[in-house]
Amino acid sequence: MKFAFIVACVASACLASAFTLGSVSPAHAQLGGLLARRVSVPEISVAQVRKMQQQHQKQVDSAKKQEMPTPDPAFVLVDARSPEETEVSVIPGAITVKQFEAQQEKFAGTTVIAYCTSGYRSDRYAAKLIDKGIKAKNMKASILGWCAAKLPLETLDRKPTNRVHTYSSQNTVPKIYEAIH
Repeated sequence: MKFAFIVACVASACLASAFTLGSVSPAHAQLGGLLARRVSVPEISVAQVRKMQQQHQKQVDSAKKQEMPTPDPAFVLVDARSPEETEVSVIPGAITVKQFEAQQEKFAGTTVIAYCTSGYRSDRYAAKLIDKGIKAKNMKASILGWCAAKLPLETLDRKPTNRVHTYSSQNTVPKIYEAIH
């Protein structure tokens, strides 16, 4: 009983600090979900996202070959990490939350696939979108899973990179990447 009270107090403090600071603190990322309302967020795997990217690229290549307009993808990858993290790298084609929210009407009817470092922040962001009536999914394992599959990364200006912000030194990636934390 005493332990449950302590956990509830710590979680409440984390939630309060997160709302006060306007961001998600590391402690809130670990404990805040204990008290939060839970919206069911569909998940999508790294392999499924990669397959969708490849299928869309085939459609684009085919359209260009036939001198037709290039089709818009049926999804948009939204990186729910902090600006400091997204400045290091993103998954190819991804945009930031700020970019998505600035041009949300452009993506009407499109499935938002959110990701972060490991999946917590993107799950929360996808839940927020679902609450607003937007179709959204959370990418399981997020960018750490992407890197575990040894898939490419790029900068926000679409240049290839092997650098990835891992949020914490406890998060590891294959040696083909340079971990930044």
